[in-house]
Amino acid sequence: MIELLLIGTTHLNMPNNGDVLMPETSDILSPTRQQELDAFVTRCSCFEPTVICLEVAKTDQESLNQRYQKYVTNPLTASEDEREQIGFRLAKLCELPLVQAVDWNETVDGVSLGDVMDTHPVEMERIISTQRTLVQDVETAFATLTISEYYAYINQSEITDSMHRAYTEIAAVGPTGSRWVESYWNARNQRIYENVKRVAKSDDRIVLLYGLAHVYLLRQFFEQDGDFIVRPFDTLVP
Repeated sequence: MIELLLIGTTHLNMPNNGDVLMPETSDILSPTRQQELDAFVTRCSCFEPTVICLEVAKTDQESLNQRYQKYVTNPLTASEDEREQIGFRLAKLCELPLVQAVDWNETVDGVSLGDVMDTHPVEMERIISTQRTLVQDVETAFATLTISEYYAYINQSEITDSMHRAYTEIAAVGPTGSRWVESYWNARNQRIYENVKRVAKSDDRIVLLYGLAHVYLLRQFFEQDGDFIVRPFDTLVP
């Protein structure tokens, strides 16, 4: 049986990656935050992972390995990217030789979120407004909590369910919305699940670190797969 610890995360480096809303998470390289990250990753290491899977395009596996080896040699080279701050740190602590790229995020012809926003501006503004409130709560949590407390907070089902609800609402606005959700969003998460499954071996203990909006669907895929046991985040990372 394969055990999986799914950790939802915000993008700590706040990249310009097309996300409509991006929580602000500043000063991640400060001494205080670095100590908190050490404490959080040490807790995650109690899961004793044998594989670390990250939100990096599968086609970029070679460059990801090069970045990881550079980090192993000198951890001070790490950027603010959560893949490095958490994924690399955890892999190094557990003495893993590499980390796995499992993402798929490619353009689907004839389908875009921009089309949905152009076709249904009123409905989309309502959905975005609700998510904006959630993002503000997440920002407040980051500003006031330790890293361990922050990840415990954002991985609550209330948060991950609320983020997923935006996609069910987008699918309900009309054919353009349902086409984008089905052809891109749902398909992307299906591909991520498949990529993880391909690298998994019997008795592996996998940590999957992924953007918070993905958690609901990914958890559903793995819980329905008889080869996997999804371990609750709150009991393994107190």
